[in-house]
Amino acid sequence: MTRLDLYDGFGETRADVIERGRLPGVPAIRELGRRRRRRQRWQLGAVALAVVLVAGLSGLFVMPRSATTPPSSSDDRVTAAPVTLNKQFEMVQVAPVSTAITYALAVSAGDRSTWALAVTGDGGQRWRGYRIPLEAQHDLRMTVLTAAVVRVGEQGGGTEVITHDSGRTWNSPRLDTGPSIDRLPAGWFAGPGSAGVTMLDPKTGVEHVFDARHQTVQQDGLYQALVATDGSLWGFGPFGAKPAGNPTTAWVSRDRGQSWRDFVPRPDVPQRGGGLTTIDGTVGYLAVAATDDPADGSKVYVTRDHGQHWTYTGSVGFLLAGLQLLADNRTLIALADEAAASDLYLSGDGGRTFATKVTSVPGSAELTRSVTGGFVLTSKITARFAANGQDWAPVRLPPITV
Repeated sequence: MTRLDLYDGFGETRADVIERGRLPGVPAIRELGRRRRRRQRWQLGAVALAVVLVAGLSGLFVMPRSATTPPSSSDDRVTAAPVTLNKQFEMVQVAPVSTAITYALAVSAGDRSTWALAVTGDGGQRWRGYRIPLEAQHDLRMTVLTAAVVRVGEQGGGTEVITHDSGRTWNSPRLDTGPSIDRLPAGWFAGPGSAGVTMLDPKTGVEHVFDARHQTVQQDGLYQALVATDGSLWGFGPFGAKPAGNPTTAWVSRDRGQSWRDFVPRPDVPQRGGGLTTIDGTVGYLAVAATDDPADGSKVYVTRDHGQHWTYTGSVGFLLAGLQLLADNRTLIALADEAAASDLYLSGDGGRTFATKVTSVPGSAELTRSVTGGFVLTSKITARFAANGQDWAPVRLPPITV
């Protein structure tokens, strides 16, 4: 389940991990630890499948609707005021969900306490804008939990609101932690929380403790966490750790965090980038910085036995970020992080080489997974989407300032 956007627990996983090492959240991406501001380049969680309705023969603009009832009472819900999307709004964040659905978070240029959620259900041909019912004192971040459920909150903690109908109505999410869970339901998100590793129910926004005991979790470091389709928990971090203290470690648990299998790829190197990726919990890949100099690139490791043993598979001459595994359990995609542009490369040989340049976007970019399982490539001024990770298409943005 790639925080399978988590960059703040599930939420402020989008602050730079360090200068050259933004990692894939969780996706994308969630603002689970409202108490911490940070940004990850992955999205945490399992892939949540969403049923999306698009305009039919009637030509109507049909938005995705949630099949669940919001956890709060109807008295708590606030109907959002519609807003006209124009150049008076500045885009802060964009989150493609599928080829049809995209969300964008925008702030008023004249009043930075006024924020709007923009949404399209027809590939960007038509957009709707809704005023977010928050008088924000700080910048906001959004986390898309399903095709219709979006959570928005202040970075660094503070008030949060959640919509279950793509912005039409809002209510305050339950911020208390739900009971511990024995079994992870499909589609939930994993990430750093207020009590170790926490799981988020995307339908309700309620966090549940997942009984993890790894030292990285206990020390509340900045790390990547994701859940494979077999229910195993995978993690990597803390990033930027000092080798003499707590070296960056890949860790796998197959019993809900009661025991762990660790792998320390570079005990002498504090991690400035890299990433961990798995789909089924059997095959996984790990990219780490080769040395403490980003110019030396990355080393790639693979496991084919549930994280029990790892094997070095190859070196790359640039620093990899946002590592993602495709459905064949062999093809990988990752970003080469540069100052002027971010190039997306593909490895068709299990990480031995990343010789195929797939696409490129200007400026610093982020590679994540959407809640529908597609792949998302975003930068400050552009976004691209690929359902299979290889066939990329530009995402049409709302008519606001970018």
